[in-house]
Order: sequence, then structure tokens, then C-alpha cells
Amino acid sequence: FEKEKTIITNEFMKNLKDITTKRVDLTYNIIDAIYKMNKDKPDGYKKTIFMMQKILDKMRWGKKGYIFVFDYKGNTLFHINKYYMLIDRWNYERNGVKVIRKIIQTALKHPDGTYVKYLAYNPDGDPIEKESYVKIYKPLKIIIGNGVYFNYLDERLLRKQQQQERLLKDIIQKIAFI
Repeated sequence: FEKEKTIITNEFMKNLKDITTKRVDLTYNIIDAIYKMNKDKPDGYKKTIFMMQKILDKMRWGKKGYIFVFDYKGNTLFHINKYYMLIDRWNYERNGVKVIRKIIQTALKHPDGTYVKYLAYNPDGDPIEKESYVKIYKPLKIIIGNGVYFNYLDERLLRKQQQQERLLKDIIQKIAFI
């Protein structure tokens, strides 16, 4: 089981990195196109953010990840949960860590993209470990991110363990009949 656990974990992490990077890069390109269309217009920044929000509202991946966008001050410019777009989250803490600040500061140190691990909000209970890919879009001074919760890895490992336990029980029953 340990060998399979390692394989599943490595596969999960590779997929996580591939998927989140692709989602952020896609979003980056969409925002870039919107920005270029609006940058010379009066209220170009506001128009760009408004259009970005409308488009991102239609881009969903269920509970397996979503795009979030912050400005450098920690204002949430886009989040799947609209409540977060109404409150100041710069000083928001999860287990003693200012999560939004950590995400922004890490992204600013690695503007071409990097991964950040943190405890994320879980509407179903205790905080869940999450890893997000974040990237800076310099013209608007924003951070674009997408992450995956690690409980999906735990679920995969649990299913594999249950599958192996059933297999072991079947083998024991067959041996008992011999």
C-alpha cells in the first residue's frame, strides 16, 4: 500500500501543478486581452475588472478549484464566494497565519508564478490544507490564483486503502475455504 500511496500522491501533485498552472495561465490571458481592450478608455481599470468578474463568474470547476484574484493590498477582486469581495481580508488569520497576506507576498516575490501552501476555509468543517498556484499580472497590479484542496488526495488514498482491504478480505475468505 505504501508504494501505491506514494504513486497516487505523486500523480496527484503532478496533476495539481498542471491543472492549476493551466487555469491561471488561461485566466491571465483572458485578463490581458480585456486589459488591452480597455486600457486607453476612461475608467479602463474599472471596466477591465468588471468584465473580468463577469467572465470569471462563468468559469467554474466545482469544488475542485476556482480562480481568485486579489490586488496588492489584499482586496478580493474576484472569488467564487461573493461575500469575500465585500470584506477586507488583508489581516484574515487561519491558525495564526495571515493567509491572504501570505499569498500576496509570496506571489510578489515570484511574479512569474509559484505555489503557496496554506490552510483554507472549509465550509464543511475544519480548515483544509490547500496549495494554490499564483501569478502576478503587473499592468493591473493583481494576483491571479487557483488551488486544490488536499482532502481530494486524502479521499483518493482512502478509496485505495478500502479497495486493498476488500481484496485482502476476499483472499482470506478464499484461503479459509481451501
